Amino acid sequence: MRRLNLSPKTFVSIAAVIAACFVGVVLDERVRHHDSSTDRLRVRSELFANSPQELALKDRIEKLSGLEGRPLLSLDQWVPVEPIVVDGIDVSNLFVGEFSYKPSLEGSFQFSKLVLDAVFTRAETFFDLGIPVESGALVVRFSGSSVEAFSKSASGGDLVPLNGMKVTTPAGCSRYELVATATGQSVVCLGRTIMEIKMPNRRNGRVFAASNLTGGELRELSIAG
Repeated sequence: MRRLNLSPKTFVSIAAVIAACFVGVVLDERVRHHDSSTDRLRVRSELFANSPQELALKDRIEKLSGLEGRPLLSLDQWVPVEPIVVDGIDVSNLFVGEFSYKPSLEGSFQFSKLVLDAVFTRAETFFDLGIPVESGALVVRFSGSSVEAFSKSASGGDLVPLNGMKVTTPAGCSRYELVATATGQSVVCLGRTIMEIKMPNRRNGRVFAASNLTGGELRELSIAG
């Protein structure tokens, strides 16, 4: 993220932007996944000078982010679905939200495999991956306690759990593979298929993700198409 050179006059408008962004739908949607007041993102101090206004802005972003540590989804590879811009700088990856995988926005892309290796030690940490299927999207949620599949309509809306598509995380499992097959998707861990989802993915569809993991909690993340 680039260095910010902010004048005192900018902070009146910044405060208004932040209030508009975070009071209401955006914050309500994200607070479901991180209701601990101690989970905070430490914004890089070099982005801000030490004026009282700048320190107040930094503190407010940390409190609202719900994360602590380096953001997981780099804006180099992911596009925020609901961008959050402060003074012309996209700070979306400081918050839990939905991001599109950039290569999947190309017409020739078809999802084939996800590899995820993460440490889910903090309470309620999760990683959601959404891939296109005929009925809309399939969302697979990885967490410290389980792997669960949901459906999402093409128009968006809430996630709907798929019947029987939730398994307890096998002991010793942290590295997962989600593999596209001829009949659907397979979730593999420790060399064993732990879930079969009969929802084949379709071509030319957006792959998206949302997570409250941080970069320090991730050992591997790759998506192939």
